[in-house]
Amino acid sequence: MNDIRLIVTDLDGTLLNPEGKISAETREALLLARERGIVTAACSGRYCENVSLLFLDSGIQGPVIGSNGAQMMERPLGPMIRRHYIAKESAAQIRDTLDEMGTAYFIFADERVVSSREGAHHHSKISMGEKILSQTSVRFTYGPDAVEEAIRRGIYKFYICNNGELEETREILQRIPGAVVTRSTPWNLEMMAEGVDKGRGLLELCEYLNIPPSKAMAFGDQENDLPMLSKAGMGVAMGNAEPAVLEQTSWHTLSNAEDGVAAMIRRMLAE
Repeated sequence: MNDIRLIVTDLDGTLLNPEGKISAETREALLLARERGIVTAACSGRYCENVSLLFLDSGIQGPVIGSNGAQMMERPLGPMIRRHYIAKESAAQIRDTLDEMGTAYFIFADERVVSSREGAHHHSKISMGEKILSQTSVRFTYGPDAVEEAIRRGIYKFYICNNGELEETREILQRIPGAVVTRSTPWNLEMMAEGVDKGRGLLELCEYLNIPPSKAMAFGDQENDLPMLSKAGMGVAMGNAEPAVLEQTSWHTLSNAEDGVAAMIRRMLAE
């Protein structure tokens, strides 16, 4: 375990505690790993700029993978080094399908977070809107015209939250060619280009850094983390992870409320 050269961690339910913060204990463990020459990186369903600000607020550096592997920054708010857009034909079909179902959704695109409905604000706008607007080039836009513009520009991810019929919605969306469906909580659905997931993000980051995936440790708690956990040499499930994640991983740690990421990093460094 002490030959790990890369740590890649999910955010919500993993790196972040239940209050949505990186605790002092977790921050110190990540900084200690960096002092030992280990690269620390985030891999989240959130878009890169959102993740970047969380890293920068805690003084953490390292690559940022966003939108479940659809985009990657070299460092927080640094240059984008990977982009994987949903094919325009598939994106238009997803849009049409959701509109016909009357389902609201959000879109992550280059420098845009788009809401399909006026007045429906993405949670990053609610929690970090002023900081995002002042420190990044991301803008929040709304309505059908904004959705159409996003399709023309290129879409990383569709995000559907708590529409009350998620299983039925998922079954319908899975029939659309050129896209893949996953979830990061029991209350949402997320769609990226076919072949894009956190596992691919991890492999692309390893290739970029010239680090074998066998030397990577990854942390996660939800369905969308499973591809990443399976590709890493050490895939670690949080104590609060979904049962399927716990069942499919060999390594487990404490919950995010108990600084599980920090506990496993310190265990690894001590060996």
